[in-house]
Amino acid sequence: MSLTQQFAKQMLPSFADGRLKPVVNRSFKLEEVAQPHSHIENHSNFGKIILTI
Repeated sequence: MSLTQQFAKQMLPSFADGRLKPVVNRSFKLEEVAQPHSHIENHSNFGKIILTI
C-alpha cells in the first residue's frame, strides 16, 4: 500500500469527524497572489496558506 493510500485510510477519517483539523496560517485573495509566495519564501508561515478565488 502506498504512503498516500495509507494516509487516506488512516488519517482522512480523523479529519472528516473533526478529531484532526488543518492549521491555517493565512488566507489571501486571488488579487494578492504575489503575497503568499513572498510569505512562504520568507519562511513566515506555519500551517497552510489559503488562496481564495
